[in-house]
Amino acid sequence: MSEPTRAGEGALPADADAALKRATELIEREEGATHRLKGWLAWVIGGLAVAASLFHLYAAYGIVPTQLLRPVHVAII
Repeated sequence: MSEPTRAGEGALPADADAALKRATELIEREEGATHRLKGWLAWVIGGLAVAASLFHLYAAYGIVPTQLLRPVHVAII
């Protein structure tokens, strides 16, 4: 036997997509449209972001000398 669930518990409303679209429109109206990159440029920017994150995590251990850390950081950013 399964337990009865309360209304609204774990269930999305039938018009969840419409509500999400409406919320997105309200945010864009208040804050302005954001840049939405697509295609190869999105992959390049995403790859650079991942590379920068991995480099900085590696550098956080103190293995990278300062003379290398600073120029690489500026070059990536």
